[in-house]
Amino acid sequence: MSNVTTREKLLETAMRLLAEEGYEAVGLREVAAASGVTTGSIYHHFSGKEDLFRSAVDYYSEQVANDVEHLGEGDEPGLERLAAAAEWLATESTKGWRNDFGKAAWDELRRVPGIPQGERSWIRSGFASMIATPIHDAVANGEIVLPDGYTVDELSDVVVAGVIGILQFTGRGLLTINVERGMQLYMRVVLAGLQTDPTSPPPTDGDASPDATPGRQAHAIGAPAVPGRTTS
Repeated sequence: MSNVTTREKLLETAMRLLAEEGYEAVGLREVAAASGVTTGSIYHHFSGKEDLFRSAVDYYSEQVANDVEHLGEGDEPGLERLAAAAEWLATESTKGWRNDFGKAAWDELRRVPGIPQGERSWIRSGFASMIATPIHDAVANGEIVLPDGYTVDELSDVVVAGVIGILQFTGRGLLTINVERGMQLYMRVVLAGLQTDPTSPPPTDGDASPDATPGRQAHAIGAPAVPGRTTS
């Protein structure tokens, strides 16, 4: 492997093990074995364990910042961006680091030496804004209706808390459903209670038809469709 590829592999492995095992439980031997390299190869790129994990957090924080800006401030309707954010957090295949970083952000970052509280707060607020900003826009655009007596900030706080819970429970092996299906189900349940017409029954996949009412059709989702992706 080239130096760049080896370094990126080490960063990816460090983030995955941080999410799965926790900082205190993982040593350089575990990272080396999971990466298919020797411990000496790690020292070629990093000064030690703290440097490796701190570098992994920095590396993925930059990618998160770029994606947060794109997902939170796009031109698409709020519900589409909310679905895209949930999918971003739950993706387990080609971008598994997203899921790993999301899990670690709420638990293990505070255990990694050298990461200031301000930076940890910035990372967490970035994740929260991926969910909260589209919700604010969806309410403002009339895509969803607030329950009587509640504010949009209260709604977004509760939805963000649920997303965090799914990531944390998945990381601890407490869910029987995989994270992607769990996130889709959570969004479906949440949005079913926020449909434009609160008197109509909860939406189903069959509601997304030409005869469906606008309020119900808007929420006939597993989460809202994301361009370029088909859902089963």
